[in-house]
Order: sequence, then structure tokens, then C-alpha cells
Amino acid sequence: MLKGPLTLDDLIELVNHRAPNDDGHGRLTEASALSQELNSLTDQLLDYFVQQARESGMSWSQIGQQLGVSKQGAQQRFTGQSRLEDLPHQLRELGASLEEKFLARSPSASGGLLQKVRSAFKPQRFTAAARQVVILAQEEARDLRHERIGAEHMLLGLLREESGVAAATLRSVGVTLELVRSQVAQKVPALDSPPPGHLPFATGARTALESAMTESANLRHNYIGTEHVLLGVLKEDNMARDVLRELNIDVDHLTDEVSRLLERL
Repeated sequence: MLKGPLTLDDLIELVNHRAPNDDGHGRLTEASALSQELNSLTDQLLDYFVQQARESGMSWSQIGQQLGVSKQGAQQRFTGQSRLEDLPHQLRELGASLEEKFLARSPSASGGLLQKVRSAFKPQRFTAAARQVVILAQEEARDLRHERIGAEHMLLGLLREESGVAAATLRSVGVTLELVRSQVAQKVPALDSPPPGHLPFATGARTALESAMTESANLRHNYIGTEHVLLGVLKEDNMARDVLRELNIDVDHLTDEVSRLLERL
């Protein structure tokens, strides 16, 4: 247990311990990684105690007052097990299709196994920030006049959701929203007009999100955050990886960095 408040000197000492005898580059990398770890951990810490408050009988209005946000804002931010109807349309469909896919592969699965699969791949486990990434990805696809949400649009959504660990990770290696948007606009032909209604997931986005769910389940995390979505995008063969490579990003190294970050959480 800490004897006092965590200080800047404590964090500097930790970075120096992780990268001893370094000329500066390694320490900067470690400082960036530590910053991302702390962002994710503070989110989890607050989520934990909000859940404790709910179990003790506090209302969402009371929790919102304590945190300085509205009742609705508190619910949207902290409902790790949010109602299915509160999720983006595409995530609801993804959850249903994953269950169908599992049943098609294992029609005789026991009730216990099916329950485990449903729990691991519940779209309700996406954090508020990760759900917002899907909404922003759809906005990007529509603004660019694309008919489907691809992995490249998920990458744009991750960059636009600036509060997420994923955005900080991408910024740390020089990836910006403007650069990615310009590359995507050049690579994908635009329709004559913005498409109406909810846009479906293309294969790249669907596969990336399935991978994010799998990574979270394998690590025994009880949530799916922007960091899991970023890893899902990076691990699959898709246009997002192509865009990053064209921006001179070492995608394999970045994938390893995000994997290590998640393993430490």
C-alpha cells in the first residue's frame, strides 16, 4: 500500500527503473506507455467504485452529482453492462451474428458453454468510449460518402475518441486524424451522395471487433475498451494497417506495444 499520494517523482522513478542507462528514447517510450496504462487504470478504478456505489443503493442521479455530470451522462459513461438497446445498431447486430456463428459450429453445446460464450462476446461489455468509436466511425464513413464501415473508419473513430487509450497510443507514434482521413479518402472511392441510415460493417471492421472481444476474453478483462479495439484493428489484415504503413508506422512493433500494454492491465 502507498504511504502517501502518488507523485510525479514516483512516476519518474518508475520510468527510469524500466529503462535504466538509456539515452532518452527508451525512457520517452516507457513514459508514453506508462501514461496509457494510468489512463486505463484510472478508468477501471472509477468504474469499480461506481459499481460499488450502485450496489450500495446510490442512484444514478446521486452518482452524477458526486462526479459533476448529469444522471444521463453518468449512466452512459459507467454502464459497463449497458442495455442492449443503448448500443450502436451495428454492435447489436454483431453480438447476434456471433451467437449464430457459434451455434452453427457447435449445435450441441452445453448450456454452460453457451453462457460462457455469450458472456465473453457480449457487445454490452464495450465501454462508453469504445461504443463512441463505432458511432464516430459511422460518421466518418458517411462524411466520406462510403457505403460501409471498414477497419479504416474504425481507425478514424479511435483517433476522434480523444479520451481513449487508443488515441493517446496512436498520437504517441505521430498518427493524426487528418493524415489518416486524407489517406482513406484517397483509397476508397466516394459515392455521389452520403448513404442514408445505419451503415453496415465491412468485413475488416467486423473482424477487428471480433478480435477485440477475443483479446479481452483471453486476458480475462471484464470490459472491451478502445485499447482492445485498436489491437483488433492492428492484428487483422485490413486497410487500416495499409494506411498506417503508408504513414511509415511500424505496424508490427505498434501491435506488440499495444499487446504488452493490455497484458499489464
